[in-house]
Amino acid sequence: MFGPNHSPRYHHRERDFSEHYADTARLFCEFAGIDTDDWDVFFVTGSGTCAIQTILYSLSDQLNVVTEGHFSDRIKRYLTDIGKKSNSSSKTAGVVYETSISHLNDDLPDDIFMCDCVSSFPYYEPKGQIWATVTSKQIGCAPGLSIVVMKKSLWDDGSINFADESYLSLGKFKAKREDHQTPHTPAITLIDDLNEKLRNWDAERFRTMISKRRNELLMHIPTDCIIGDGPVLTLKDDERSRGLTTLFNLYNYSSDGPQIFLWSGTGKQYDKLYERLGEFY
Repeated sequence: MFGPNHSPRYHHRERDFSEHYADTARLFCEFAGIDTDDWDVFFVTGSGTCAIQTILYSLSDQLNVVTEGHFSDRIKRYLTDIGKKSNSSSKTAGVVYETSISHLNDDLPDDIFMCDCVSSFPYYEPKGQIWATVTSKQIGCAPGLSIVVMKKSLWDDGSINFADESYLSLGKFKAKREDHQTPHTPAITLIDDLNEKLRNWDAERFRTMISKRRNELLMHIPTDCIIGDGPVLTLKDDERSRGLTTLFNLYNYSSDGPQIFLWSGTGKQYDKLYERLGEFY
């Protein structure tokens, strides 16, 4: 009572919150199909990029980025900025699903070390010994919370740099958790939202929805007007897709063309989209 935060039912220094945080991490491990004895989960306040930079900042070694594309290039640029990019490093990094071109990198090395799973998870299985995702995309939570998942063995093999006070330091996340704390004020309401979503998740329903929406769109849009595959439908940039973008306010921040994220939107919104597609294709 009378704590520092105005609206949540508890503040982040209370035992109730630390138990709720741990419970949400446990639920996420079940959701991801990983063992809590072998994996650590940390909730990072911020976008998927924030989680990725938290990982890259915290690593002791250089990385070799083995995928190509917009988001792969962002990882390369950040690694270059912090002096950790090396084309000869034995530790590799990559993006599972390059959203900008709807491309699944299904040829990643079996021993890939770090992965960007921001737009791929949970539709595609996560890869790597340490990876990042976000709650606001496929999982369907409000924006502002990302997740770092890492093998616990990395704490002992020198992979993580502990001697750092930055908010991007995973070592600080671990040290604070041992005191039932977080390194900064967490997004409590977003963690609440994630906890609820994980408890009510229906994997079969989610996959069926993605498949149904893509198949319905392919009935109206010629395949040569579509780039890539998977849970994001990217339209080739032309007069037709630009007209559709204007009508439906499609996401239009990929240089390759406007996009439809098949996990977002309501059934009624898709019905309206299907009805109007014939005017453009």
